[in-house]
Amino acid sequence: MPTTTDDLVALTRQTLDDVIEPYLLSDEAIVSALDRAQREFVERTLCLQVHARPASLVTGASLLWLDEDVLRVRSLTLDNRPLQLCSMREMNMGYIVRDYGLRTQANWQDAVGTPEVAITDAQDGALRLVPITTGDVTLYLDAYIYPLLMSEGEDPAIPQQWRSDLVSGAMVHLLLTRSTNVFDPKGAEIWRQTWHRALAEAYAGIHRGQRGAQTAQFNRNGVW
Repeated sequence: MPTTTDDLVALTRQTLDDVIEPYLLSDEAIVSALDRAQREFVERTLCLQVHARPASLVTGASLLWLDEDVLRVRSLTLDNRPLQLCSMREMNMGYIVRDYGLRTQANWQDAVGTPEVAITDAQDGALRLVPITTGDVTLYLDAYIYPLLMSEGEDPAIPQQWRSDLVSGAMVHLLLTRSTNVFDPKGAEIWRQTWHRALAEAYAGIHRGQRGAQTAQFNRNGVW
């Protein structure tokens, strides 16, 4: 079973029947395609997570900026207390879940105190905390994250049992690139079907038993 990026490059070459020099594709081109496949795999399966990542907010600030690798926020805690995640629409309707009930918060934009709510779609790449903090605080974030760029000689970021599936995704990208000598839209469509099946199976395997256990989630593109 392939484990490193170099292994996946070799497997992709075999799949393309591009094993005799001079090669039709460079190693760099194949690594780039594998990297795109890995990023899509992570976006679709949510297989990479961080837990209790600290994030600081200074007095008077309302925006908690997310690290660039954050794909979707799972939870946010302050002093071991979870903040409620909600959308701007929910805030403007005036409903905040608290103590297993509902209450109306008027003029929430001007409220100050200890943050209780994190609005997920108020600002791209950030969470807006309500009320505005009256002191410096450290919060802890659980989130799904993007992988680092793939590089030769390094292990891919995703779990080992699904790494070989990245070849299917890379084949889609490579066969749809007009500037390559392997451009083949019909072949790409066949590989796309294989790739989508692999993504669906991986998602089911990763999240089996977890459905229904998660609360409101947010990704940087505003999709819930």
